Amino acid sequence: MTNELDLTKKLDFGAIFEWTFKLFKRHFLFLVRSMSYFFIPGLIVLTGLIVLIYPSVLSVMDNFFSMVQNSETLSANNTFPMNFFIDFIKMYLLIISIMIVYSLFVLASSAASIKAISIKLEQKDDKEINVFKHVLKKFLPLLGTTMISGIMMTFGFLFCYIPGLILMVYMIFVPQAVILENKYFFSAIGRSFSLVNKNFWIVALILLIFYFIYSIGLSILIAPVYLVPYIKFIMQMVKMGGETDPAYMMDVMRNFMKEMSVYIFIIIGISSIASLFYLLLINNALTIKFYNIKNLKEGTQLLSDIDKELNKT
Repeated sequence: MTNELDLTKKLDFGAIFEWTFKLFKRHFLFLVRSMSYFFIPGLIVLTGLIVLIYPSVLSVMDNFFSMVQNSETLSANNTFPMNFFIDFIKMYLLIISIMIVYSLFVLASSAASIKAISIKLEQKDDKEINVFKHVLKKFLPLLGTTMISGIMMTFGFLFCYIPGLILMVYMIFVPQAVILENKYFFSAIGRSFSLVNKNFWIVALILLIFYFIYSIGLSILIAPVYLVPYIKFIMQMVKMGGETDPAYMMDVMRNFMKEMSVYIFIIIGISSIASLFYLLLINNALTIKFYNIKNLKEGTQLLSDIDKELNKT
């Protein structure tokens, strides 16, 4: 492997994989700082919203266990547990709202990483604040285009899982088309289809391998956090020495679920940080392939056009 990346020659998966990590290491601070304009506010908002939703989670748990403890009374009186239902709906809506708001910051962070790595691939010298400004200008078209492609993929997943996966691969270059080529909506989707065409399997391999690495790494990070409350619960059950009092068992389960909810929020935080590095790596790999395919297709076409003109003369 040479010291400089040549995007005019076809790169196999091995070359893309190696250069992804080389560029990640070489431009790490620039890439992270570029993303941090969106990612850090996103984490702050996520933390604030989690603090906001936590009382609702506790309320739902309390109502649930109260409903279980009083199930015979509710059944005898033919009473519907309205408090539990209302609190559950509130919690569900809050969770959906959190997911939507946070996903906007993730989308912007991903776009910033694409723009940042493109600057380095084009061997330009620019500042992180300019990456931030560029993404802000493109954000609404990017959001609209992402929503359209998301709807298309959703229909693919509804009819059959495989068509959804195929569409996901074919539309993987939509962010690059919007951020780097000023193509929007169906124009960006068409651009992505044209670039992935005849390169489907290597693009799919990039997505699969990097997601596999991310999944394994994340599992290693969060497994100990998951185990802590379960180990405490098992130890408490052993200390109980075969206690079978239903009320006492219900209190133990209630305390376990409350403690587990805290650890779940910790896991969300770890997953959010891990996603930063995943976005950097996958967008590095995909943007390298984006430029490589683009140069090969358009460079070959340009040479062909030149040869045609020379033959005419």
